[in-house]
Amino acid sequence: DRIITAPLPYFARFLSYPKKKVLQYKKGLILLHQYNHLSPGAKVEQILRGFYDPIEVLEKLGIEIIGIKVGGETILQTLGLHGNYFEYHGRRIPIFSGYRSFPDVALQADLIVGSYSTSIIEAGLLGLDYYLYSPPALECATPSLHYTIDSIIRISRTPEELYQNIHDRQPYHDGHSVADLVDLESFSSEGQLCEKFSSTLANIEKQHPRNY
Repeated sequence: DRIITAPLPYFARFLSYPKKKVLQYKKGLILLHQYNHLSPGAKVEQILRGFYDPIEVLEKLGIEIIGIKVGGETILQTLGLHGNYFEYHGRRIPIFSGYRSFPDVALQADLIVGSYSTSIIEAGLLGLDYYLYSPPALECATPSLHYTIDSIIRISRTPEELYQNIHDRQPYHDGHSVADLVDLESFSSEGQLCEKFSSTLANIEKQHPRNY
């Protein structure tokens, strides 16, 4: 009947990374839509729009695109993309794949544009602004997505909104930040975070015992 929050041990890996201080947006990274969020109703063109639009917006803003990041090879095969680069209007944009490599790739950029993903949190913990781009056509085809973060994050649903949010450096609504999604400020080590997580689970079990 109530929500109990606890820091996930997964995010402990970000405690060892110093937060990047970005004074100016010079380089951008684009994250491709997560494959597990897609439904059979999502058309390839709708998915591709998820990084066609950011490419054009970043170019208009004079921001260099260092590459496109994907979690795995499956989504690339689905879209008919092969190799380690994506060709767009005669330009070759590098493609980075893999989950564990996110911090190393992300820290080469000054901002990130992507869809709904835990990378929103991961980028914030690294000190990077993450701009959430979700075109209406793709949202309609992805009913599994939840919009509870709409009150925290400025979701861009058109290229114009994305341009304006990046131009104004406003990935979040006023008064909000990544701390509204996960707060690691009170932890200085992975051990502390895991201990907090374990004690939270123990308290839940104590208050609501199950009969196995």
